[in-house]
Amino acid sequence: MTAQRTRLSVPLLDRLVPRFRNMKPYEPVAPPERLEAESDAGEEGIVKLNANENPYGPPPRVRALIESFNAANIYPDPDHAALRACLAEYTGFGAERIVAGSGSDELIALLTRLFVGSEGTVVAATPTFGMYAVETDLSGARFLGVPRSQDDFSIDLPGLVEAACNASIVFFSTPNNPTGNSVTEEEIRAVAETEVLTIVDEAYVEFAGKSLMPLADEYPNLIFLRTFSKWAGLAGLRVGYGVFPVDLASILMTVKPPYNVNTLAQAAAIAAIEDLDNALATVNIIVKERAVLQEGLRSLPSVRVFPSEANFLLVRFLEHDAKELHASLLRRGIALRHFNTPELRDCIRISVGRPRDHERLIEALREEMEAQK
Repeated sequence: MTAQRTRLSVPLLDRLVPRFRNMKPYEPVAPPERLEAESDAGEEGIVKLNANENPYGPPPRVRALIESFNAANIYPDPDHAALRACLAEYTGFGAERIVAGSGSDELIALLTRLFVGSEGTVVAATPTFGMYAVETDLSGARFLGVPRSQDDFSIDLPGLVEAACNASIVFFSTPNNPTGNSVTEEEIRAVAETEVLTIVDEAYVEFAGKSLMPLADEYPNLIFLRTFSKWAGLAGLRVGYGVFPVDLASILMTVKPPYNVNTLAQAAAIAAIEDLDNALATVNIIVKERAVLQEGLRSLPSVRVFPSEANFLLVRFLEHDAKELHASLLRRGIALRHFNTPELRDCIRISVGRPRDHERLIEALREEMEAQK
């Protein structure tokens, strides 16, 4: 006998807060197994250069930890005490100023929730990391992008400072995703001096070899975020952290989910710092391969490869259809990142991989560009 379903007088989805009904989501990358199933890669396998992941994975001490890990049944430390102590030594800032998150994405979400009401405005120089706009939408606020120069993606500093004067938060990504260029000290100071909450996202800073984090001691409205996803090869474990004023760090520790960074992730992040020499040796390999990839791409006809201080390169195709190139390469098992926006319609972002990945990429790109003629 089948039970008769009760009809709701007001359908469930009609009860949603209106802004969530047609919200545009962040576009994440597909996992390797799906890419493989949808491509003609065959025995060659997938070349995954679409998510700025570390192709060499975590350092040896982290690998050993993962193989021997036996505490999956134990709730993680909600205070991240050991991790924060380790991060204090790594960054030079007190543990009481450090908060960890499930990736830096979680910290972006928490900060937006805390500081941006429905009448607020979040500002960033665009194009930039898409989660800033997504979290703004989730808070019901307005996201204002101050366009970068289309010539070199430099920041319009006067325009950014003007927008900052009426904003709740200004986000900087440095090196910037997806353009690869870094923010200057002058630019951060100019915005921070408006007294707006200024958040500097240094997700790729280890590849740049320079940080502006010491400025956090000069401005009480200046916050720095980082992640283990890129340099340490822990993208799958989701560990980020930030350096905050002490009183704000205390509030974040109160409002975050209690077990937000899992047990393995906390232990792996500590092990990555303890194995720093090996981790940074891999970073150096990636930086050297970035230069090799850049030269290979510049050997192709009618392309512009933008300088980058991150683990990826942004390429503008001057005479070819970037969207079609992206699709045709994906069919061949080579996954890159295309952003279908006016600012980046003719561009593809390419993560730095291994030498064999680059050889296959350049050969395939050359063939597909020739086929478009």
